Amino acid sequence: MNPNGSKWWRRNYRIAGKRKTLSMGTYPETTLAEARGKHAAARRVAGAGD
Repeated sequence: MNPNGSKWWRRNYRIAGKRKTLSMGTYPETTLAEARGKHAAARRVAGAGD
């Protein structure tokens, strides 16, 4: 939650030791189910790059 009241679905991860953040949308426009689906898709893409 940001100081202005906005809420974001985010995923923090590391690539080559550097911290990265992936934004998956804002709440409530993006539902929990949609955010979980985007998270799973991001994990599959990251795993394919190894």
